[in-house]
Amino acid sequence: MQVTKENNTNAKKRMLIKILWIVYAVFSIVIWLPKFDALLTSNYEQASECVNMNDSWTVQINEQKYEQVLLDEFKFDAVNKGDQLILERIVPEELPYEDGVLRMRLKHSALRMFIDDELVYEYGFDRIAKNKSVGSGIMFIDFPGHYAGKNLRMEFLVDENKAFTAFSDFNVYTWKNAIQVHLTENRLPMMLGIFLLVFGFVAVVITILVVLLSPRYIRFVLIAAFSICMGIWTLCFYDIFTVFTIPLYSIALIEYMALYLAPIFIIGYVYDVAKKSHNKYLMIFYWVILLLQYIFISIAITLHTLDIIHCATTLPILLILIGIAIIYIFILLSFNYLRSKNSNMQTRLYFVGVLILVIGLAIDIGLYTLERYLAINLTQYKGISSLAIIIFVVILIYIFFLDITEKLMHEREREVLIHSAYHDELTEIYNRRYCSEYMEKVQEKDLIATAVLCFDVNNLKKVNDTQGHAMGDLLITDSANLINQSFSEYGVVGRMGGDEFIAILSLDDENKLTDLLNEFRNNIHKHNKSTNNFPVSIAVGTAYGKDEQVDNVEKLYQIADKRMYDNKKEMKQREKQ
Repeated sequence: MQVTKENNTNAKKRMLIKILWIVYAVFSIVIWLPKFDALLTSNYEQASECVNMNDSWTVQINEQKYEQVLLDEFKFDAVNKGDQLILERIVPEELPYEDGVLRMRLKHSALRMFIDDELVYEYGFDRIAKNKSVGSGIMFIDFPGHYAGKNLRMEFLVDENKAFTAFSDFNVYTWKNAIQVHLTENRLPMMLGIFLLVFGFVAVVITILVVLLSPRYIRFVLIAAFSICMGIWTLCFYDIFTVFTIPLYSIALIEYMALYLAPIFIIGYVYDVAKKSHNKYLMIFYWVILLLQYIFISIAITLHTLDIIHCATTLPILLILIGIAIIYIFILLSFNYLRSKNSNMQTRLYFVGVLILVIGLAIDIGLYTLERYLAINLTQYKGISSLAIIIFVVILIYIFFLDITEKLMHEREREVLIHSAYHDELTEIYNRRYCSEYMEKVQEKDLIATAVLCFDVNNLKKVNDTQGHAMGDLLITDSANLINQSFSEYGVVGRMGGDEFIAILSLDDENKLTDLLNEFRNNIHKHNKSTNNFPVSIAVGTAYGKDEQVDNVEKLYQIADKRMYDNKKEMKQREKQ
């Protein structure tokens, strides 16, 4: 009953600590996130001032030519690999920047920029010639003020099928303002991506050492790895890495690698769920899905590395496999929910987490599809998937710690049961059951170096009758402590029942047994001098395997037990004299 009360108290304390941490985290987010956001947006209106160059273009798509095009409204059929596009216009006379920068989005294309037929910028043609990918994303191109009034021509060579159906904005900023505007417009995915990345790396570093000690934490490593992949993908997808002047093709490769690897970690995370289902078909489907993901990723990365088929082309297949994996996880969770009411909490959280993740990814994939194929740009909804991923990761972490807590509680209960099964309740030393099983183990070993000592506490009945059973229990406890103190270093000490104890020792030297017995008697003498309780008196009998030449530990025990009773008689006779 006392243990139960202590467990309830500890559970309440842990719950209170969790609540305080949640309150602290929410409070920190509410206080500091708006301040950080305000810091980024403080002079956004001033910084976003730019020269817009979306009007008065002459556009040529292969052989088709269009005059006086306004890029904001210009839409066309999706261009394919090998298509050539040419944009031409006069640079505005009112360029206010001596050292400006043209900010534009390049979509799966190589680019050459000419000023009055002079090549001033080139990207990607050498890579396309080698069948390498050129990537897609925001570009910042030097645009000095002395270009004003000159003819600007931009030539595009498309690298992927269904690459785009519209051009992005062409705006000229100062370099400082261009970077600030870009980061401000993408501040939400930037903050979420950095959070996922930092959390993942810190968690991996901390947990990888723990996994070496306990494999149960491997699921937390999988969460951290998934967080790293999603953090990298977010920072690439929203062009945050672009500000570090990393080439678009490198950013694209990093983005695809992160996106392609992420499903492996989530599928690995749900292994325990599949295993607990105890359903062979669900386990077969689990291994099939994992194998398909692994084979596909290996082939896709190999083909991309060899410049045969790029990851941008195989992306739809990845999305299909991710969809299959999500459907499987829903089926798995539904099966476990219907099968076991004990997992309601974890299962519901799984459902919520997966649903949020699916909705977030679906929104971003939908936005990407709208922009790429229908030229509909809804930038105000950027970062939805990153927020969904963070919520999903937090839910996974919470479920993981719920599982770990349950496992630790079960292990603790098991340890308590084992301790109760093998320890004496009064003295906390080993009981008869443990000593009997230990002697069976000793039986299988060499008995020559084994010593068995039997003990019997004198005068226990007298103490119980004259001073009460509480004092009798104290005598038993003091005697157990003295025997344990003297002999436990060299073997096992246990209570056989009532006032009888045993010590099973492993000794290479018979003289050591004599020394231990002398130390034991000295310990009894010191104890009796330092206490006002009834003096301890213990009869002891010993049997040493080397002397007795027996092949059975039970015989050693019988010899020691007989000698103990002989010693007890001698001690009683001495007391009468």
